[in-house]
Amino acid sequence: AQLSPNINPDEEETFFGAVEAIFKDPSDRTQNLFLRLIRLMVDRENEALAQTAELFHPSHSKAFHIISRHALSQAHIMDVVHPFFKDEPLGKDDTMLMAIKKSIEQNEQFALTREEYKDLLTEDEQRKLSQESDLKASFNQSQDKFRDFLVGPFMLSISKIMLPKDIRQLFSHILKAVSNRDFNRNDDVSVPQHVRRCEPLLRLFCGGILLPLLKDPMKYASLDYHLPKSREMMDKDTSIQTNMSAIAGFLEQMLENTLDKKQKILTGALKQLKPELLKYLFNQADIHDDIDIELVMSSFLAHYDRSRRPIMMASADLMKLSNLIKTQITKLRMRENDAVDKACQGIPEWTEEKILACERTEGANVVHNINVNPRFLLTEMAIAMCGVSKTFMPEPLSGPNSSEGFIETFAGSDTEGSPDKVLEALMRQLDPIRSNNFKDLKAEFEELRQKEKQKLPPNYDLMNSLAKGTSMIDELINLETSPDDLIQFMTRSLVDRSLYFQYLDQFDRKLAKLQDEKEQYMTNLKHWKREMEDAVKASLNIQPIPIQKFKNVAFYANGLYLTGVEKRLKERRDVGGADPAAMREIGRSYMPIETYTVKKLM
Repeated sequence: AQLSPNINPDEEETFFGAVEAIFKDPSDRTQNLFLRLIRLMVDRENEALAQTAELFHPSHSKAFHIISRHALSQAHIMDVVHPFFKDEPLGKDDTMLMAIKKSIEQNEQFALTREEYKDLLTEDEQRKLSQESDLKASFNQSQDKFRDFLVGPFMLSISKIMLPKDIRQLFSHILKAVSNRDFNRNDDVSVPQHVRRCEPLLRLFCGGILLPLLKDPMKYASLDYHLPKSREMMDKDTSIQTNMSAIAGFLEQMLENTLDKKQKILTGALKQLKPELLKYLFNQADIHDDIDIELVMSSFLAHYDRSRRPIMMASADLMKLSNLIKTQITKLRMRENDAVDKACQGIPEWTEEKILACERTEGANVVHNINVNPRFLLTEMAIAMCGVSKTFMPEPLSGPNSSEGFIETFAGSDTEGSPDKVLEALMRQLDPIRSNNFKDLKAEFEELRQKEKQKLPPNYDLMNSLAKGTSMIDELINLETSPDDLIQFMTRSLVDRSLYFQYLDQFDRKLAKLQDEKEQYMTNLKHWKREMEDAVKASLNIQPIPIQKFKNVAFYANGLYLTGVEKRLKERRDVGGADPAAMREIGRSYMPIETYTVKKLM
């Protein structure tokens, strides 16, 4: 994330390739770390860019390309690509591909300009529309159909799609990150301000998901994406790609606000379509973002998974990446005695000639398996909750503002003892009040205090709180605070406490799952131990049955046969050692304290 803003255009493929290789593993922990990476990249771009129009622009935004690649990757074939490009309905609704196919069947051909429309016509149609006025009328009729398609079947095919959880959570994070920005743009589109905040999401969704699908449909309508029938449909009718190209052009002009105002029909389509897309994205972003909890829990759960998940990178890619990191190390250093800085000191700088030679020399550009140990709690003593990545890790690798605890504390108001805080605490002790202004509220407090005073015995704590509340009302009046301000403060406090309660409740449920995983892991350990003991026992008694040899390596038909055990067993028998199988039967094992050769003993 620190590296991404400092990447030059010629270094982008090295960066994107490294990200893809590091986070290719589909395990929960790796994918949660990947989502955290994207959030950090989003936050850095949001802080660095002053203008809203620049945010997530594909010409310079690394976060845009990472999100786009992720959304259209193999991981999201079924829940992103298929809902747009499947050749059959999703429930009762047409996919985008089916909607475009039906537009072709109704002889609807889309184009952005009159020249493009003319190129789509057959020779017979061009002869019939040889008069400029006839061509203009036909083009306007086509534009009407294009507008009706965009605001009708096209938008309907999108609105029925529920994006996957991880992308929706990214949208939610982005929406919160940009909440303080100004989104007023001179595009003549009337949209409420809370929906207007989804402008960055519109660029990500249209530019990062829809446009790649529409501009390169044959890549996604393919066997690689499990859509061979969609490919057949598009091969039979090339007009589908033509209409897709027109839709892509319209969306590009909408994003860049470059649509010609003289094109009244398409301008009208934009005024109808854009608000609907923004509302759709606003609803998609309405999801609880629990990545912090998932990241911590998946890091714990990784300790109950013994499988290896290597990062695979070619030698040339590693050389380019190490050069890139060493060049930017002063900007990447997060602390004194930085672990990355220390590791880079032992790596040389690779010249272009050496990298080129590695790529071109046969057998030089090998693939390296880099094994990362996610079970570091078993070996590392100093563990910290990283203040940057929001997950726990070995303390030397953590970033600034790290802490020992992994559950966040409640970040309540810092104005302890302030009038609004005191009155909020008092309101929780009282029945619903009747007053609607500070003057009446002060009188009501005084009345309640007198009533409490007459009780036997009175509640002195409540009486003191009411007296303090009365004085606080005087302070609010002096500060010219309105009752609405007080209500808003209390509302925010209630929302904050509710969110923190949900956070703790989720942790509680996740901890229960963690315990279940631990019990299952211990059961599996016992099972694996028995299997190993059975394999060793079988290896001591079963004679190997070689079935073939390849490059002096024997392959055996015995599935449970351990060749390493057989080799040591043969060596022991050759020197007259005790037979391990026989010793196991009487409960003994062969464990000599010292071993000497006959020559040494003589």
